[in-house]
Amino acid sequence: MSTKTKAPTKSSTKIKLKNLKRVEEKEKEHEPPIEEHFILRMAPGPDNDALREAVRSREPLDDLSFRFHDSRRTTLQYRGNRYSAKLVDLPCIIESQKTLDSKQFYKVADICQMLVVDGPEKADPVTIRNTPLNHDDYIWPDGLTPPLKNCRKRRFRKRISKRAIEKVEREVERLLQADADADDVHYEICDATPDIFENPEDEADVGYGSDIDQDEGHEPADRDMSDEDVDDIIAEALDADDGDMELDEQEKEEDDDDESSQSDSDGDSDESDDGEPDEASQRRHQVIQLQEELSDFNAKLSEKKLEISRTVNPIMKKRLEEIVRKLEQEIRIKNDQLEGARSK
Repeated sequence: MSTKTKAPTKSSTKIKLKNLKRVEEKEKEHEPPIEEHFILRMAPGPDNDALREAVRSREPLDDLSFRFHDSRRTTLQYRGNRYSAKLVDLPCIIESQKTLDSKQFYKVADICQMLVVDGPEKADPVTIRNTPLNHDDYIWPDGLTPPLKNCRKRRFRKRISKRAIEKVEREVERLLQADADADDVHYEICDATPDIFENPEDEADVGYGSDIDQDEGHEPADRDMSDEDVDDIIAEALDADDGDMELDEQEKEEDDDDESSQSDSDGDSDESDDGEPDEASQRRHQVIQLQEELSDFNAKLSEKKLEISRTVNPIMKKRLEEIVRKLEQEIRIKNDQLEGARSK
């Protein structure tokens, strides 16, 4: 008798996985857009005027397009005309700013390149791509304004090439290694500048020992002068200057005394001749001075009130209002002083 038994079957469970690519795309954060600016410089002409007017009137620039052949050379097309242009590096980074009220400006981006339009396109794109690119031709030597003409050479230090730096580093390493391997090292400090007094015949050219010095009674300067001698000469010169200053002050004091005595005598003669009291003239002078100060304060007050009407920032407006209150208080005080001076 035979019995048949079934072998145990293996149960497999299927796990459905989601599309990981779609999940990653959903979870991926979108990077914020980066705004990049450059300067467009065109030669004077009808297209330049039309493009400038379109930018000022904020019209859409549908006719303007760029087609870059490589990282530096491009073709600009506007109103059906094609121009060859190149992207150059400016001498330094400048800022672009925007404003909504022509008073407050906000920085938008940094500008380091300029697109220079050379003229109408003459070569085809294939020829332009096959022409080798020389990066030195795309380093702009000038700034944006006439005073910065050729500023890259006039105001900036010439950069040392990387090969020269590496050569110097290798030479320094070789010298240090030679010093480390040597048994005994001797060094001497040398001055690279030549000594102009090394030849005695050259002294006459410089002025030492010449006929002019001997005629005027001057002696040749001692080149081996010690520090103590130099200090003594400086101290004598300072003492001489102090003596001259004291004499000048005494002369000024004597002149002031003479002028004061003369003015006193003139004042006494005027009072005796005219017989007019001095208080009346002082009062008139005080009234005139107060009137001038009042006119200045009123002008400043009207100016600050005009600034308040134009200011949008609340912090600046608050400061201007505080200045206006102080000016009004000063004007009231000056008016009281003027009335008191007139009533005397």
